[in-house]
Formats: sequence, structure tokens, C-alpha cells
Amino acid sequence: MRDTRSDRAYTSVWFILLLCGSMLLSTAVTTCSAHAQDLPPLPAITEACAPELTTGRRAEISVGGAAGIWFAMPVARCLTSNLEALPLYAERVAQLQLRIEAGGALTLILREEVTLAERQAESAAQGLEHAIRIAREAEEDRDRWYRQPLLLIGLGVVLVIALEVTIVLLLHELE
Repeated sequence: MRDTRSDRAYTSVWFILLLCGSMLLSTAVTTCSAHAQDLPPLPAITEACAPELTTGRRAEISVGGAAGIWFAMPVARCLTSNLEALPLYAERVAQLQLRIEAGGALTLILREEVTLAERQAESAAQGLEHAIRIAREAEEDRDRWYRQPLLLIGLGVVLVIALEVTIVLLLHELE
């Protein structure tokens, strides 16, 4: 005879462990996606500077024997804004590197938590199996032939009859 309560308990333990694992995974995914979305946009520097100018964008000049390049003012403004955006890009790279490092640390922590959860699940499963084994042994011990109520009642009746016969025989000898 199988004990369905122990089977249900075993199934419940695994269900709880599965539920906790999925909650842990969803928390990690939510945290990582939230960190990835909170960075402000950067100004674009890949666009061509002053595309409306088709001629006269730059010219090579020489002033006092020193060679140089002349830029049209819209092109110079665009190049200046691109140069001003470079520190923002450097900061973004530093932020992303920190996030990568934090993500690596988070990954290590999550791996340790998963390992710990697997150990706990294994320990819980072993404990549950031990409890099931003890319950089955107790049930088998309860059902042994010498523990049957009818046997004990019959033994009691036989002892009472033997005691009565002994008392009757002793009373006959005393008379």
C-alpha cells in the first residue's frame, strides 16, 4: 500500500522549489533589464557635419608661412559639438564597464544561489525520503501480526479463562 500523503508532500516540495527558482530568475532578469534601460541617449556623432553645404566646406590656407585648413562655420560648429560629446561617450563606456563587472558579480552570486538551492533541494529530498521511509516502517510495524487487536483480545480472553480455571482449582483444593 502506497502512502499518498508522502507522495503529495514530495511533489509539494519540488513544486515550491521550482516556484522559488522561477521567482529568483524573473527577479534577476527584471533587475538586469531595468539597468539596461536607464541610460540617457547620447548625441549622435556619426552624422556628416553640415550636409547642406556641398561646396566650400573647407580650404587649405597658408598664413605667415604656416599651412592650415579653413572650415565653413556650420562644419566647425558640428565638429566642436562632436568633440564636446566625446567625454560623454567616454563616461558611457566607463558606466557600461561597471555594469559588465556588476553583471558578472551578479552572475556569480546567482550561480552560488542556484548551487545552494540545488543543495537545499537535494537535502530536502533526502529528508523527505527519510521521513517517508520512517513512516512506511512505522506503518509496517503497526500492521505486524503480533500488534493486531484481535490477537491481543484473544490472548486476553485465554489468560482470563486460564486465571479463572486456576482460581477454581485452588478453591477446590482448599475446600
